[in-house]
Amino acid sequence: MVEEQRNYHDRYLLTLVLASISLFSFGILQNVLADTVTVTIPVPGNPTGVSVNPNTNKIYIASSGASASVIDGATNSVSTISAGGQGVAVNPDTNRIYVTSIGDGKVWIVDGVTNTQVGTISATGASAIKVNPVTNKIYVIACCTTTHKVYVIDGVTNVVTDTIPVDVGAACLAIDSKKNVIYGADGNSIVVINGTDNSVSSIPVSSFGVGVNPDTNMIYAIQNNAVAVINGTTRSIISTISVPNAIGCPDINSITNKIYVTNYASNTVTVIDGATNSVVSTIPVGSPDAIGINPNTEKIYVANQGSRSVTVIDGSSIPTAPQNLVATAVSSSQINLSWNAPSNNGGSAISGYKIERSTDGGTTWSTVQSNTGSASTASSDTGLDKKTTYTYCIYAVNGVGTSPPSNIVSATTLKNNHIQHHKYIENNKE
Repeated sequence: MVEEQRNYHDRYLLTLVLASISLFSFGILQNVLADTVTVTIPVPGNPTGVSVNPNTNKIYIASSGASASVIDGATNSVSTISAGGQGVAVNPDTNRIYVTSIGDGKVWIVDGVTNTQVGTISATGASAIKVNPVTNKIYVIACCTTTHKVYVIDGVTNVVTDTIPVDVGAACLAIDSKKNVIYGADGNSIVVINGTDNSVSSIPVSSFGVGVNPDTNMIYAIQNNAVAVINGTTRSIISTISVPNAIGCPDINSITNKIYVTNYASNTVTVIDGATNSVVSTIPVGSPDAIGINPNTEKIYVANQGSRSVTVIDGSSIPTAPQNLVATAVSSSQINLSWNAPSNNGGSAISGYKIERSTDGGTTWSTVQSNTGSASTASSDTGLDKKTTYTYCIYAVNGVGTSPPSNIVSATTLKNNHIQHHKYIENNKE
């Protein structure tokens, strides 16, 4: 059975390779893991920051020289907020939006229901900003001040509770909300702030921007034409990925484990597969400066400073494989199948399952159903020969494509319908 599983997976991978070659030969650069631009939305000013509330599907854009903007993720319509525009962060749990303004040294507090300003917090030089929704603390970089620091704001009282004397430039902060750790980049190293006591340490890795995946505990440092991947536990570099023109602050979709890196000089966004630490695609956009991700919709929002727009990328991919397939013979002509849905639907709803069957132990296969047309995780294969072993494998199907194969299982149909035969005898006893 192990050999059958290996052969089948090898056949699946070969199919993907041949399909990719075929698509390339027709001039179609498409990959089942690739991200696709769906729309570019004009916004006021020069967008320099973006943050997403996945609970409301609202995207907030901070723009220099203009008020902040709100994009409705369902309609892509744009409205404005009377608030400054340098950096922006959202607490999805409280539905509070925080917009920074270097010019007036304030953090504007916005109610996400009414999109109106409900308060301000004095923070001289306020630029990049991040929120830890678990602790309801807001972290703000003070830029262009005589003393470099990071402000810590209590999201309940809206008061600055501490200032941490670190120099992390003006670019960005990254927060691991699971471990309550805040990361910043000072060029020569990665600054690490303990969110519990605000103590500071560092990782001796050059970095001009930083991102983190809380689920994998991997840190991503922007370097000269490269991204360094750092193990958050050992604090050591495990991989260096070539990304020409990489700049700014990467953002990570922890659900798909994809990392998005802005390349301002080449007007592109590079997509890195966090599982393999390899570049999977490079997407043309327009002078990108910041990125925000909605993991619920698999949409990526790129703030294009030079082109006064936001590019929307659909990050949906094929599903992961269905799990725990089980085959059970219930008669001489029927085998029932049951399984668990994929752990990740790829950001697009499962529309059905493809079922394949083999009668020679997995050497050759035929399609029982190309698409069940249902998200149901059970099916019956009928009209089979008695005392015959059938081998099965299934795939999940979504709007992007077909998943890798499930585990392979076999079952042998019964010699005769024992259950029905015994029931007949019992029912006709005198």
